[in-house]
Amino acid sequence: MRSTIIIIAIIAIIGAMRSSAKCPQPTKHYTTLGCEPSDELSVEGCPRWFNCSTLAHRFRDKCYLYGKAYELHEHVPDGKVKSSCLALCTCQMNARRGVAEFHCAHIDCPEFLTPHRTGCVRQYRTNDCCASRQACGDKRSSLARCTVGGVSYYEGERMHFPDDPCLTCICTQHFNESDHPFSHTKCYTNECAFELIAPSVLTNGAAPVYYGDRCCPWEWRLQEFIFKKKVKWI
Repeated sequence: MRSTIIIIAIIAIIGAMRSSAKCPQPTKHYTTLGCEPSDELSVEGCPRWFNCSTLAHRFRDKCYLYGKAYELHEHVPDGKVKSSCLALCTCQMNARRGVAEFHCAHIDCPEFLTPHRTGCVRQYRTNDCCASRQACGDKRSSLARCTVGGVSYYEGERMHFPDDPCLTCICTQHFNESDHPFSHTKCYTNECAFELIAPSVLTNGAAPVYYGDRCCPWEWRLQEFIFKKKVKWI
């Protein structure tokens, strides 16, 4: 495995600075890769480094997802990838690149293909890619409401949190914004599926680029581009 793979676990390009009650720097690529944070924290409350040494011991004939290794022809449980709108992911060898990669089916939800109906609200289940149903008219009016940061949601809608972009909750009738954690709310952590979609960015030593308050890297930049730009070290 090329030594440059370690570089991508150390460098993060910041598209826009983020403020948060937690660590204000984007670190999701570290945790996605299974890197271990240091116990020592910076003044911002961020780990001073991440131990990503396991990346140097990855094998070209295996696939990796969220810190777990998959053998050739092994399937990823759909429950682990459905929130990324993927299914039937299988580890297969890419003969041209000489490295194992996941091959997945993409889920096309009806809401991706049809315009939103006025007066209706889409309702979701925890971790699902697609809406399970929609409520319109009087049915929508009878739904419970949730408010987060001044934004109002209907029961069944996905709620997003400015201070934690990696958290998504489903509005329920028992929701209370003052509850921490939200014990009566269906919440889940958003996963970053770059190992499923673009594993070559890792082997090529690319660095993640974050924009705004996004949880996951928006794009990746290769080394020849990185060192022409100002980079941010976490």
